[in-house]
Amino acid sequence: MLTLTRRKGESLNIGLSVEITVLEVTGGRVRLGIAAPRRLPVHRGEVVTRMELANQSALANWKDRAADASCILYFADGLIGLPEHKELLMCEANDDSGLHVLVSKSDPCIQLAVIEAQRRLADYPIRDAQAAAGFEDEEVAVALVVTQARDGVLASVNLQTPVVIGMVTRRGAQVILWREDLTMHHPLALPLAAS
Repeated sequence: MLTLTRRKGESLNIGLSVEITVLEVTGGRVRLGIAAPRRLPVHRGEVVTRMELANQSALANWKDRAADASCILYFADGLIGLPEHKELLMCEANDDSGLHVLVSKSDPCIQLAVIEAQRRLADYPIRDAQAAAGFEDEEVAVALVVTQARDGVLASVNLQTPVVIGMVTRRGAQVILWREDLTMHHPLALPLAAS
């Protein structure tokens, strides 16, 4: 680990595209300003640690469940941006956060954190998602994809692209709901209280 001493107003660079400036030092706390390209995520360490723990827990569950065909969810079209990953396992985090992780059967490094839609919004349009997925005649579970906010302060859920899972057929689909009342970055405070 490289250790540097900086004073208020001084900065350091990581590569050519990241600059970190000391904005303020008060009572043992340091306030930093970070200039980085939008494509490069910047997160607080505790948020990354929490998500890594959920992913590690999901991966441990994945190893136990991957051999059990009844645990596999089949997505005919894959997920948005991941069309080649058609067989996924839904693994629950062991931390009472309510988070689940969809793990690709073919590549367990492909993981997507999700949370039950009604856990976040009691009035979420479940029937709209169900109809968009073509599961009108089957009981479904609807999950929302969890993402990190750009400033790294709060996680968020995407209300416009739910993951719909048929409870009987174990088929899944990710759909897009084109509704103005649904945002792509609905705040999600972690850890969640157990419901």
